[in-house]
Amino acid sequence: MEFEHDHARLGDVTLHYVSAGAGDPVVLLHGWPSTWYEWRHVIPALAAGRRVIAPDLRGLGDSSRPLDISQGGKRWHHAFHMTADLPEALVRGRERNYLSWFYDTFSWQRGVFDPAAIDEYLRTYTQPGALRAGFDYYRNIPRDSGGNRALLAGGLRLKMPVLAIGGGRTKARGRRREPEESLRQVADDVTGAVVVDCGHFVPEERPEELAALLLAHFDRAAAALRSSFKRPPASLGDCGRTPWRPRNGPDRPGAPRCAGPRSISPCARHGRTSRPSAGRRPSRSRGGRSWC
Repeated sequence: MEFEHDHARLGDVTLHYVSAGAGDPVVLLHGWPSTWYEWRHVIPALAAGRRVIAPDLRGLGDSSRPLDISQGGKRWHHAFHMTADLPEALVRGRERNYLSWFYDTFSWQRGVFDPAAIDEYLRTYTQPGALRAGFDYYRNIPRDSGGNRALLAGGLRLKMPVLAIGGGRTKARGRRREPEESLRQVADDVTGAVVVDCGHFVPEERPEELAALLLAHFDRAAAALRSSFKRPPASLGDCGRTPWRPRNGPDRPGAPRCAGPRSISPCARHGRTSRPSAGRRPSRSRGGRSWC
């Protein structure tokens, strides 16, 4: 499949993004040390009937690199990356060795990061400012955590269906149920999934299984959205819908309404079916014969 490459100017940053397909939008966000390229195996499966957009995050890949994103941290590489200036000084010129350690150690499936994939990641992570931009995401963790705590204290809850996926192999930094446990703190409708025999890099280790989980989630979310439209109480109309009135006319006795609760033919005005009452003649409508 051919991917479209483009750029979006957003204030002080220009984001590079890749897109494919047409329809409802799906946005895929990569992690570190990756770029949009980690989604290359997943995009074709999702692009049938959807517009898939995979940007390079601010400062990474082929997006621009504004300075001073922030400071913060945890886990050995978190604390190291959060240290001001030192990671840049030690890693610069050794990017292949450093990043390849993560690609190898954080993967359960060996060989998924072939030389071509590593070359593509190095193409962007060796550009001026790229290392600092990547490390600044870690330096911003305390600010992100504080903002999230404030939102939760204010009663924030996510109402939409949420899918949380973790790799099943913790020795390769798979998160198993951690994403689900984390998201249940902020969302009411969470579905968790663990991808077996997978480490940290789910899109590249198990792209087919990930795509299947995402497509099933999209279908479930669409069904939940459809079911969220509440019907008005039956007292509003004999057919369970609000009685029809002339667009600009008064609410006067004798205004048309559905004739009864049982169905013989569709009611074109209300989208339901109704039974003819005595003395009324059927009329032609876009739904066939109806009695209203």
